[in-house]
Amino acid sequence: MGRALNRVAQWSPQAGYIAGDRVAYNNFAYTARVDSKNKQPDGDAADNTYWSFAGPAQQSFNVSAYTKLLNGSSSTLAGPFVEWYDEQGTFITASNDGGGYGQGFFQRFNEPTPTLAGDRSFSSRWTWDGSNAWQTSGTWVVSDGMLSPITPSTTPYKLYALNTIPWGIPIGDQRFYITFMSRPRLGSGAEHGLVIRSNSDASSFWMASRTRLTKTVGGTITVLAVWQEIPDGGRIYIHHASNLIEVYQYVGPGMAPRKLASVAQATPDGAHFGLLERSL
Repeated sequence: MGRALNRVAQWSPQAGYIAGDRVAYNNFAYTARVDSKNKQPDGDAADNTYWSFAGPAQQSFNVSAYTKLLNGSSSTLAGPFVEWYDEQGTFITASNDGGGYGQGFFQRFNEPTPTLAGDRSFSSRWTWDGSNAWQTSGTWVVSDGMLSPITPSTTPYKLYALNTIPWGIPIGDQRFYITFMSRPRLGSGAEHGLVIRSNSDASSFWMASRTRLTKTVGGTITVLAVWQEIPDGGRIYIHHASNLIEVYQYVGPGMAPRKLASVAQATPDGAHFGLLERSL
């Protein structure tokens, strides 16, 4: 949830100002050069006789919240409500989630779990029916803040943990995030990553791993993009926009994400997302 706030009070033609006062006007900030009244700022990124341009007038704040049920069988809606006041305690504005800024699905995997199958301890701002628990092939465990499968000793293998894409999220405008915190149990002989638009048995899906974007259809894997390996703690996200699949890497606070891949294809188009590990 985001909200832009004026850093200083709005300029008023009725107010008197002395040199050094700061005001906001037309989304810009200005500092008084001389004492004045009813002498408006330039209105653009420029000085005039009475006011000096002082940069943008607004400062943006981002607010987020989540809940996690340690017990129970259903997810909980979470939405931040924030109010802002000035130094005198006068109310400025408020941001009420109201569903417009909601996180579709959020699960931190921060509580030890011997098996993910059947788990519903995620937060949601959208509607799931009662069946929308995690479904897995094999056993997936949560330990030390990481989710990983118990890998079979035989190859080839494919293990998945899937959930259903919420019906409330508009198809064609979806983002799916993952932070890589573990390595495949099989080491260099396997890969793991984020899966989207999968069918229920993970035989057809898109997958973004540490090093590549692939499309799997009926067991046939097609490599669509490759990139430098994402390190431990690295984060990527897949943006699904209509017939476009894009992959981005988080770089750092205040920095634009790095685009890793952009592929104009519409299928597979299944209704599931999740995590997958497979042997190479």
